[in-house]
Amino acid sequence: MDQHKPHGSPKAVVSADVVKRLFAESATPEGMPDAADPAEALTEKQRQELFVKLSAARAQIANADLGPGIMSSPDAALGARLQSWLAEKAEERDAKQAALASREIQFDERDLRWGLSLLSWLGKLDKVAQKRPTGGPEELSPKCRIGIAGDWGSGLYGAPRVGAQLGAPGYAYAIHLGDVYYAGTEHEIETRFLPYWPHGEGVIGRALNSNHEMYSGGHGYFNKALPALKQESSYFALRNADWLILALDTGYDEHDLDAQQVDWIRQNVAAAGARRVILLSHHQPFSELERGGPKLVQALKPLLEAHKIFAWYWGHEHCAFIYDEHPAWKLHGRCIGHGGFPYFRYKGNTGLKHQSELGSSHWRIFKPSARSPGGRLLDDPNPYVAPKAKPEEYGAHGYASLVFDGPSLVEHLHRPTGEIIYAKQLTP
Repeated sequence: MDQHKPHGSPKAVVSADVVKRLFAESATPEGMPDAADPAEALTEKQRQELFVKLSAARAQIANADLGPGIMSSPDAALGARLQSWLAEKAEERDAKQAALASREIQFDERDLRWGLSLLSWLGKLDKVAQKRPTGGPEELSPKCRIGIAGDWGSGLYGAPRVGAQLGAPGYAYAIHLGDVYYAGTEHEIETRFLPYWPHGEGVIGRALNSNHEMYSGGHGYFNKALPALKQESSYFALRNADWLILALDTGYDEHDLDAQQVDWIRQNVAAAGARRVILLSHHQPFSELERGGPKLVQALKPLLEAHKIFAWYWGHEHCAFIYDEHPAWKLHGRCIGHGGFPYFRYKGNTGLKHQSELGSSHWRIFKPSARSPGGRLLDDPNPYVAPKAKPEEYGAHGYASLVFDGPSLVEHLHRPTGEIIYAKQLTP
């Protein structure tokens, strides 16, 4: 691996409780602490504007709460940006205290002043220009193993262990399906992603774009992550004689694909010949638990209906879901979004419990519905969440691996230790 290794760098946790306490001390525009630098001072109009933004961010963070001291973050720009700002302030203050690690941050009025910098931070950040592929597919060995993890970029819990496994000998590529928390800033890419994600010395690291990376305008993803990974663009292709893997950017236009990328997909599929096609993305085309991806489906509808897509792996949803073959599209759909972000275990009223023969893992079995094919949802506890948390309340972390041997493909799901808890041969 490249030597972007962790050296005890702090990973501040900005929970809903933290934000709630801050607002208890600053419950009105007049009660907000003044900027430390007079040049950062707010006018009355700016103070009102900031208070409105902070109120919206607070509500977003509260709605995503996963419990006291547990990392959580909303799928909403204002809340995620506020968490990034607070985390950076805490990490700057406590930079010499390596023991901060995953500790919940603490602030008082001597530490925190809200001024123009925060108002700017919460405002609309300009998007970095999207980087497009200029060449053909990267060549993939006929026999190789690829690792996949999604929603991994916390730098905490099971994430470092997953990264270490994917950096082990035997993996050709390690591909992140996206989400570096809280808002994918340059600082977060440098402290939560690059120290732990494999790249260099035999393992080629790659990363997909996502909504959290774009909450900060994509600056961290495009300006830090891609150069460090020596990755040309935010979408790319891998190919050998039997397989074509298309890794998509569904984050730049959230949960969507622009016309140029759709043309690139169609051209690559048209040139694939007899190769089977696998898609990788951050966002899902369908889901039993959350909303689907109607814009993605519409953009790729001709390919889906013509059965041109063999399998599709995505993240975004913080779980591991193995779907049955799609009845209309004949593809294998997989959610691999349990890389390193905490999430509550399934608490719905449906789904039969099943114990696997591998690793004593537990699964919820779902029947087909109007939302999605049937399938199985991983339902193991998470021993990595936090010392004071109850492991049985949070879902398991892990990753997937794809083993190619000519036309043969075997998929696995792993615990952060590398233990296999699911295996299926998708082709002979």
